[in-house]
Amino acid sequence: MQAAQLARQRRALAALDAHILCDIGITADDAQAEAGKPVWDVPRHWLA
Repeated sequence: MQAAQLARQRRALAALDAHILCDIGITADDAQAEAGKPVWDVPRHWLA
């Protein structure tokens, strides 16, 4: 199920430390903002 997979990915993103987030080019604030989104808030290209 895509919703469950997305929820797992967002939890994993929230658990990454600042060093790893820097390596992938996002801030801790960006990661927390993404992780805090509801599961139905998906990228627009997924809806096509």
